[in-house]
Amino acid sequence: MQQNNLTTIYSNQSFLNSLLRDFSGDDRFTFKNNKLIIAFSADEKLIINADFISITGNHKFSSEYILEENGNLTHITPGSLKEIIITKLFPHGDNSSFLSNILESDKELERIFDAQKTTKQASDNYIASEQNLLFGHPFHPFPKLKKGMTNKETEKFSPEYASKFKLQWILLDNDIVESLIASAKYKDAIVELAKFEGITDIPTGKTPFPFHPWQLRKLTNIAKEIKTSEGLNDWYPTSSMRSLYCNQAPFTIKFSMSVQLTNSVRVLTKNECMRGLQVTQLKETSYIQEHLKKYDNFKILGEPVYSCIKGVQESSFVLRDNFENESADYHLLATFIEKKSDSKISQLGTLVKSYSSNKILATKLISNSFFKKIIEPILTLATDHGVLLGAHLQNIIISTKDGLFDRVLFKDCQGSGFTQHGSKKFEHQIANFEKENGNILDSENVNKIFSYYLIINTTFSFISEMADGDSYLEKFIINEFKNFLFTLSMRDQIADRSIISNLLNSETLWQKGNFRCSVESHNENTMADPTLIYNKIPNPIFHNARTITPNTVDKIVYTKEVKKLSRPISFRVMNNKSDLETFYTWQHQGYVKEFWEMNLPKEELKTYIHNLIKSPYQTPLMCLVDEKPIGYFEVYNAYGDRIAPYCNPESEDMGFHFLIGEEKFLGSRYVIESINCICDYLFQSNLNTKRIWGEPRADNKKVIKFATSLPGWSLVKEFDFPHKRAALTRCDRSRFFQEYLSGK
Repeated sequence: MQQNNLTTIYSNQSFLNSLLRDFSGDDRFTFKNNKLIIAFSADEKLIINADFISITGNHKFSSEYILEENGNLTHITPGSLKEIIITKLFPHGDNSSFLSNILESDKELERIFDAQKTTKQASDNYIASEQNLLFGHPFHPFPKLKKGMTNKETEKFSPEYASKFKLQWILLDNDIVESLIASAKYKDAIVELAKFEGITDIPTGKTPFPFHPWQLRKLTNIAKEIKTSEGLNDWYPTSSMRSLYCNQAPFTIKFSMSVQLTNSVRVLTKNECMRGLQVTQLKETSYIQEHLKKYDNFKILGEPVYSCIKGVQESSFVLRDNFENESADYHLLATFIEKKSDSKISQLGTLVKSYSSNKILATKLISNSFFKKIIEPILTLATDHGVLLGAHLQNIIISTKDGLFDRVLFKDCQGSGFTQHGSKKFEHQIANFEKENGNILDSENVNKIFSYYLIINTTFSFISEMADGDSYLEKFIINEFKNFLFTLSMRDQIADRSIISNLLNSETLWQKGNFRCSVESHNENTMADPTLIYNKIPNPIFHNARTITPNTVDKIVYTKEVKKLSRPISFRVMNNKSDLETFYTWQHQGYVKEFWEMNLPKEELKTYIHNLIKSPYQTPLMCLVDEKPIGYFEVYNAYGDRIAPYCNPESEDMGFHFLIGEEKFLGSRYVIESINCICDYLFQSNLNTKRIWGEPRADNKKVIKFATSLPGWSLVKEFDFPHKRAALTRCDRSRFFQEYLSGK
């Protein structure tokens, strides 16, 4: 494949997905028979083959584009696709600047592909991971725009070219340096960094001041009039370009750069820098220390220093905490999940392949480690404490252990903020807390901005790459994510339920419109109200995952008069208070504990039942005869259960475990009828449930023989759980009712 073809494939995909998200709900854009159809008019449309239609919006398109005009078909070249779409969708505006930016972005992408033939590094260490990122914005019409730099400057200072360079230092009079922290603390930090850089001779009344060499040249008045010194160390631009990293340095540095990268000119504002100081101070509060102690594999890199030359905002910089970098362990999340142009597989894809030959099992376990290790500490920081981190893909650094996500570092606090709850909680604990800072969000803007970055940008991108073009897997992971969110929402300590409630129950989510921002020529950083570029898209968590109905303690969910018994059988949701003693007694009977292996202390069983009652996909039921308990059924949605990787269930398939606790009923007709009734209940309560699954121990031949004699049931296969050899049994809906009603 030629590099220019790679450029158009990558850039066209980013362009199209950005366009489709921004114009979600616009009836000019439809999918039909695996084709994207863009209707320009009643007589003219563009047809694009879709290799994969994603419920998260990460569609994959082929390179065949057909323009249909009055029934006549014309194949158009990949290189002309974007201009045709723009001129026909936006015929009345001046699109010259927009088209120019797209062209410059494509040229830069072409140069990167060409350069990486010789410079691309294996992403086996942190800085290589930062510098190998291709698209920080995979939903953007011009993702590689670097407006204001020459080609030579781009190659020298951009991460994609594996570049490194030295800082420039100036000794400034103390009174012209502005900082948002006490001067003594600032001086200590900056002197520490200067000494690391070999700047040791610092006269009284002077402050060492670092500059990005490109930015210093842009500030011509300063560059011409003041003597500069070059630092000793090589600094590496990270994926954001304006943040620089040096392994042994006491800090990393984020500079202002007067260059337009995608939507905005990257000059740090005072408000943005103040947010880094807020987060640094938050880390010292007892609330956040307790939170970070609970999530001890999660760390926030504070930004304790902000400074600039008074009156020259373009000179501003932020010092960020560095981290102890075992370089082979840490990776930028954005790079980790991005497919490589040469191998067509991401590091995440490699992780999945190496984890297990059972792809669904690998998908389930790796996805849940992502939710638990990355999403949970950030999301609960918002729901429990009202602290918002702008957690997009380029702000998260990860490591893996034993094939799963392990440690997480969060960097770049300029997008941090507070909910109304967090504002009240911390306003008297933070010295730099100012309501005019623009980062105290009402509920609507929390659901717009915070949820966009954490959910749409980060989580949906991860889910799409995990699915890797498999629609079943994408829906499966969305369902796992919904179960995860529901479980978080049921915690007692949650202070603000609106964030998770919106994710679970809203038919739409807000997303940032990069396409509209670009075509309308906005500078996102200086917009009076940047939320104006947000628009709604369908929420796949609501539309594409099974409905979760919370369990209601003591609720009778099913009752049936069984003719063969002349008695009713009922199922009631367990009550941990009134049923615990009975459950404890049953679990300690010899014939039960042999197979259940849950002869645990009462408090542990109480916790077990409590978790089931709060579960998004499990329900503990007491089986009643004449309103008296004789047994226990633990029903579950198979799609969310541990059985899923071994049976490939559909989203509404169910399963159950059971025990007959009252010994006098063993071997009786009551056992048969209670199983028939639980199957009847599961099928009748959800018309979309097509199968019920079971997984008894494979050595329990008596139970397997008994189970397969029941209406609708059959033995599928034997398989290995981590803890046992199991028999996979299945009850098919149509066969069950046919045999059950015929009296089998």
